[in-house]
Amino acid sequence: MNNVDKQYLDLLADILANGVEKDTRSGKVKSVFGRQLRFDLKEGFPLLTTKKVFYRGVIEELLWFLSGDTNIYPLIKKDIHIWDDDAFRYYKTLFKDGSIKTKENFLKSVFNKDYFTAHHLKNNITDSEYSMLYRAGDLGPIYGYQWRKYGNDRLFPIDQIGNIIKTLKENPNDRRMLCVAFNPSDVDKMALPPCHVMFQFYTRQLSDGKLGLSCMWVQRSVDVPCGLPFNIASYAALTYMIAEVVGMVPDELIGSLGDTHIYLNQMDGVKEQLSRKGFDTLPTLSFNRKVDNIDNFKYEDFNLSNYQSDGVIKYPLNVG
Repeated sequence: MNNVDKQYLDLLADILANGVEKDTRSGKVKSVFGRQLRFDLKEGFPLLTTKKVFYRGVIEELLWFLSGDTNIYPLIKKDIHIWDDDAFRYYKTLFKDGSIKTKENFLKSVFNKDYFTAHHLKNNITDSEYSMLYRAGDLGPIYGYQWRKYGNDRLFPIDQIGNIIKTLKENPNDRRMLCVAFNPSDVDKMALPPCHVMFQFYTRQLSDGKLGLSCMWVQRSVDVPCGLPFNIASYAALTYMIAEVVGMVPDELIGSLGDTHIYLNQMDGVKEQLSRKGFDTLPTLSFNRKVDNIDNFKYEDFNLSNYQSDGVIKYPLNVG
C-alpha cells in the first residue's frame, strides 16, 4: 500500500479507536483533535487509491477558487454539484419566506442568473450597510474571494495568491508566504465558514540543486470520509501549479488538522474502506503545456497518469 492511503486509513482507524461522540450542527460525529499528515510529492500525486476520488471535481473547484468567483454557476455548468446544498441553504437563510422552495427550482434560478435584493439576516444584521444584491447561487465571500480579494477595503483588496507568487520569485526564503481564508469580519456573510482556514509555502534546495516548494494547510474542521481526500488532492494540485509558475518542483505537502471527524452515518463506508488494500503506486501529475501565470490554467492543462483505484464509496455528505 502506498504511503498516502496508509496514513489516511491509519487516521480513520485512529478516530474509530480514540474519537469521542459529539452532537454537531450537521449531525453526530466521532471526533479527535490535532492530527498531522505528511506526503512526499516527489513520490507521486497524493490521490487515494482505496476509493475512487472525483479528480475532475477537485481540479475544477480549485480553478474556481483561484478565479475569485463565489457563485456556483461555473461549477454546475460543468455538472459539478458539490456546493449546491450550501448555496441553497444560504438562499433560504437570506430569504426566509422566499418563493423558491425546492433545490431543483433553485438550480433553475441559478442558470437564469436571477437577482434579488436582500439584507443579510445572520446575527440579526439588517441595517443598510449590509444590504446586498444577491444572485441565485451566491455563497458570500468564501474561499475564492478571500484568496484573491481579501480585506475590508473593497477598492484595494489584497490578492493573497498573487502576493505569494511574487514573493516566491523575489524572496523564496520569506516566512510570510501564507494565505488566510478565515476573515472574522466576513464569516457571518458566508454560506459556510472556511474549513481549510490557512496555507503556507516553504522552499528548500534539493539534492539536485533545484528549489523544492512545500505547502502546509491548516484545517479547522475535517470531514475525513468526504472532504479530506478532496483537500489533500486540491492542495497538492495547488502546490504543483504554483511550482510550475515560479520554476520550482513540488516537494512536500503537510496537513495540520483540527476537529477531525467521521459522521456516524458514514461508518459502513469507513469499515468498507478500511478493508481495502488499494494500490502500491500513486498516479503522476504533469502539465500539457508551459503555464507561467496562475490565472491561465485550464482543466485541459492537467495530465493525470496511471491512476488506479478501488471502486467508489458513496459516503453521505452531511450539511446543515
